[in-house]
Amino acid sequence: MENRSLDVSIDVMGSILAGISIINGIGFIWLGGDKKYSTPTYEIMTNLMPLQLWGIIFVIVAFLYIMAILIEIPRGHFIIFAVAGVIGAAMQLLYTLATYDASTYQIHTIRYLFFGLLHLVIVGLGVYAWLKTREKS
Repeated sequence: MENRSLDVSIDVMGSILAGISIINGIGFIWLGGDKKYSTPTYEIMTNLMPLQLWGIIFVIVAFLYIMAILIEIPRGHFIIFAVAGVIGAAMQLLYTLATYDASTYQIHTIRYLFFGLLHLVIVGLGVYAWLKTREKS
């Protein structure tokens, strides 16, 4: 894959995942607090960490994606994509596990797993692009 098309594809996927992460993050921050939830998914998630912390981490992931898209540091933005992808994948996969344990509809689990795998694709593409630009210089 040519460097420019690789850069554009990572930027597009990163912007989509940034949008999803910011929506998740704001939702969790909005839902967070000292409330008790009757939904089993949120009970499992609050056993791991408070919902507001989940939201803050998702917002940080979105910020990292946006920073990697807008700031074109030579080879550095690919590393930022990889870091954002690792953090995003870990958080999304924890969310997937909480949904798998608690949800009656497994379509939610599949959807969250898909988003987690997209974060991992960003990690792979970021590392591949970083290595490709590194060997050219």
